[in-house]
Amino acid sequence: MADGVLRKNEHGPDVTALQQRLNALGYTDAQGQPLGTDGKFGDRTLQAVQAFQRDHQLSDDGIAGRDTFKALAGAQPRQPEHAAAPEQRDASSRQPLLSDQAHPQHAMYQQAVGALEKLGPAGGFKDRKELEQAAGTLTHDASISGLTRIDHVTPNKAGNGLFAVEGRLDDPAHRRAYIDRDQAVQQTLEQSTQKLRQDLPTGIEQEPARETNRAMAM
Repeated sequence: MADGVLRKNEHGPDVTALQQRLNALGYTDAQGQPLGTDGKFGDRTLQAVQAFQRDHQLSDDGIAGRDTFKALAGAQPRQPEHAAAPEQRDASSRQPLLSDQAHPQHAMYQQAVGALEKLGPAGGFKDRKELEQAAGTLTHDASISGLTRIDHVTPNKAGNGLFAVEGRLDDPAHRRAYIDRDQAVQQTLEQSTQKLRQDLPTGIEQEPARETNRAMAM
């Protein structure tokens, strides 16, 4: 941890200490299992770090940096939510965020993130969290508008809105969805995920994944 940051695929005593701290605070992997303290930063440790970051209003990038370590140092043990509301805990465990690979629309979310990154300063995002929240909002609005992928994201002329575009920008037949930029950066990933679940029937929500699988089979 020469740079003061721990991320996936790193290993060593600093990772062991991180795993021990997460266990002590009650943070587990996505299946609810305590972390092994083997000093290897793998998927299970990544999931626990992301859960901790979400609970402490940090960007859930899974990278343990200065802000995450500061929060870890002062954090109190996690309350066992399932003891008070088992149905809520079970529901949340079955419903991953758009940023999680297990979500059916994760591929579109990643497309939105990549397209927003290409905007650079023109995107107007003050930090990574705003960009990721805008990507979540774009994914929601594009999905309910019938788009199956996001090839481009372009700002409107006024600079206060963003278009998600499916197809070539010079193709009159391209499809697009519009979001208000200020509203988009304020809508959390949890809210976008919940709205998508409410607004999009399950069968349609699964369609992009089926299309991807079909294309891979061909």
